[in-house]
Amino acid sequence: PTTTGNTYAEPINPLDAVTYYEGMSNPPLASDNIVTISANKNVYIQPVLTITNSSDIGKEATALMYVIVNGIGYMINPYTAILKDKTTFKNIPSELDLSNCNGLQIDIYYGYILSDSNKVSYNAYRLIVSIDNQNNPNTNGLVVTVYNPDKACNGTTLFNDMHDMRNPRIVELDMTGNITWEYKIPSDLKKYRNPGFDTELLDNNDVLFVAPLHGVYEVDRNGNIVWSHLDNKISHDADRLSNGNTIYVFGGDDVEADDIVKEIDKDGNIVWSWSGEGYLDGYPTTNIGGWTHTNAVTRLDNGDTLINLRNFSRTIEVDRDGDIVWQFYWDSLYPKAAAESERGFDPHEAEYEAATNTILVCLQWTAPYQAVEISKDTGEVVWRYHRDYLRTARDCDRLPNGNTLITGVLDNRGEIDTSVIFEVTKEGEIVWELRIKDSPLHGKPGWFYKAQRICDYPVKNKGR
Repeated sequence: PTTTGNTYAEPINPLDAVTYYEGMSNPPLASDNIVTISANKNVYIQPVLTITNSSDIGKEATALMYVIVNGIGYMINPYTAILKDKTTFKNIPSELDLSNCNGLQIDIYYGYILSDSNKVSYNAYRLIVSIDNQNNPNTNGLVVTVYNPDKACNGTTLFNDMHDMRNPRIVELDMTGNITWEYKIPSDLKKYRNPGFDTELLDNNDVLFVAPLHGVYEVDRNGNIVWSHLDNKISHDADRLSNGNTIYVFGGDDVEADDIVKEIDKDGNIVWSWSGEGYLDGYPTTNIGGWTHTNAVTRLDNGDTLINLRNFSRTIEVDRDGDIVWQFYWDSLYPKAAAESERGFDPHEAEYEAATNTILVCLQWTAPYQAVEISKDTGEVVWRYHRDYLRTARDCDRLPNGNTLITGVLDNRGEIDTSVIFEVTKEGEIVWELRIKDSPLHGKPGWFYKAQRICDYPVKNKGR
């Protein structure tokens, strides 16, 4: 499609890529296009109809355009014209008011009816409209660039956003990019931001977040801190357990004697802890950021604890007595690729999928796949995902519809270098994507750390 007027960017896919449908009264939509416009502006849609049947050229026909805006259909006034090789629809009253409608889906059918035979021919395409974030204070740099509502796990997405280092925040936004809730990190906590503010929605609708090397906090939806626990040996991950306790990890310059996992009650008393000293055999793949650089923990339904040890490139399961009852060495999946990295695959955010008895993890550096799922019984890969130029994948969550939400950094040899959260199907199709516009990372790990999708139907919280 060709758009005129107040447009910010051209659609990704040109009209030439759109399939031509002849003689169909209800053609399927052929492609998903993204067009970005300035906020509070209108867009003028002026499609060009390519006549593929040369025998129709020169004949009189009635040009039609039918527009479906978020499920509501509108017939644009038809007009009669002599068909040319490429007939441009007149810019008839096809002006659509797109003010404050970030993520608006527009399905367009357009075609013609020959006057002498009533033969009908159609083209079809889809637009997803994304408001230019620079002019939309409600998005503040966040842009949805892909959204397929038929395949995505629809709901809201909760994550921390640090692209404005002076004003880090926790954000919840809908599928179209509109912010539905925002919590600005208090001034006295802003400096505790490395590696990021791990964030989790609780059953009571409060939000739990980690201030690394400082403490863990629970805030209500009015922004009030309703619970906190201070500990300078806390870093990447914290979960609220079903018994009301909180479990968290320490992987920031940890040493062998440190407790790298602690479980505390609501009063801050330690009720269980684990140190790798005396349990971990061998040597870490790297010693960057501590001995283990533990970055994730999950309490399993059987009472054991799943712990992700980045520097050892492994995930382990520990029972209540502290014994390691299961472990997997991620570099063993692709040993040749691992040997090319000085620090292994840097596994991140391993999570257990109870329904399939599998482990899903993010891998880095020379790993051929950035998200990998293995059978816990056999260690065999049951699913894997690769995306070109995905430099870093720091979090991946399996969604209730079977899709996977991945948080990372796209770096096309320095040409993109942007933080991204995206959702992929089992087949690897990207059905939703969020980026930060005009905020390059310059090699930094990412403005997004982790993300949680709260789907429209019940979803089991992480860490339960």
